[in-house]
Amino acid sequence: MVKINPLNMVWMNDPERFIINKKEVFIETSPYTSLWSRTYFKTVSSNAPILVLPVEKNFTFSAKVSYSFKEVNDQAGIVVYANENNYLKACVLRYNNKLNLLSTTLTHHGYSDMACREIGEGINTMYFRLSHRDGDFLVENSFDGVHYKQMRLFHLRMREGQFNIGVYACSPNDSSFDSKFSNLRLTKCIWKEYEEGEKIAWDLEQD
Repeated sequence: MVKINPLNMVWMNDPERFIINKKEVFIETSPYTSLWSRTYFKTVSSNAPILVLPVEKNFTFSAKVSYSFKEVNDQAGIVVYANENNYLKACVLRYNNKLNLLSTTLTHHGYSDMACREIGEGINTMYFRLSHRDGDFLVENSFDGVHYKQMRLFHLRMREGQFNIGVYACSPNDSSFDSKFSNLRLTKCIWKEYEEGEKIAWDLEQD
């Protein structure tokens, strides 16, 4: 397992206010920043600050995300990014004063979708893990950094097989909040390869 030094990562859309060191990244979001494309809202919003690292081949990326939301739709999480028309983000998003949403958004050929489930408003830290194997991806979350549950299985093709993975935070409305990203790790893919003839099962929880 390799610890990622955030100082070796690259900004896409530099945030106005941030702190970065060898172990952690702190982002204070700016109002009206977002990462969404066309569906329902009919507009393309791709001005969210994203800190990425280019990787190739099969891998597993993980991060601890902490946040203190202020307004509806404030969000923070991880991302695998090709361009504004093709990316996946997994995040926690503020829904209202009582609930947050654990969410994945896959943007493919310029259109975003969203799948989510409710979690308590009092939860202010989430662990995310993203594994890639031959064009297929598995994204998972954990409340304790030990036991992970599947959020989404998807396919995303990247040009020349290179991926930009990283973290992001944004405030689509008139809001600003503090977020922290730590425990950034990159390893060989830990997602077990499917073998032909093997019984098909959805392993929703794994360490």
